[in-house]
Amino acid sequence: DLEIELGFLDTLDATIDPPGANVTYAWSPEEGLDCEGSEFVDCPDPIVVAPGNTTYTVVITDENGCTASDQVIVETLIVRPIYAPNATLVNSPLGNDIFKLGFGRQAEMVSTFIIYDRWGSPIFEGNDIALDGNNEMVTGWDGRFGGSSSGGTNFVNPGVYVWFAEVLFIDGVTLPYAGDVTVIR
Repeated sequence: DLEIELGFLDTLDATIDPPGANVTYAWSPEEGLDCEGSEFVDCPDPIVVAPGNTTYTVVITDENGCTASDQVIVETLIVRPIYAPNATLVNSPLGNDIFKLGFGRQAEMVSTFIIYDRWGSPIFEGNDIALDGNNEMVTGWDGRFGGSSSGGTNFVNPGVYVWFAEVLFIDGVTLPYAGDVTVIR
């Protein structure tokens, strides 16, 4: 049996005895399996991205029509890492001037991202934010009221601000996250 973290790949391996015998392979269910681009799951070692806890069966048939089968249980470990800086340097040439969240490969997008001031009033909101190749938000908060994309020109005062995000994951689950960030100038 095999354990795989959500979003990661592994390989299933069907071995035969004697090695090199002329056989065919048939894996089921096909969901979550890939035989290197083949439309059929007919290889000895398919790549697996289990869509959840799944029992896969392989049926091996030799040239005489004799069959053998085996099963493997693939357990998907649900791990959803999130990385949130605790400070941002607004309007700084030194970097870290845009507050963005980062994720593991399990995240698909940020559905909602809101920054609140200390009185609970929203001062920035973004929706349906894509993730880049490093699984970091492609856009974030630049420390302005409303953000630069909405024409905001006034930077917030230094202090602690609260953020809220709803994150959509590759398995279709959306979860809320919240934290705070200190603005330094």
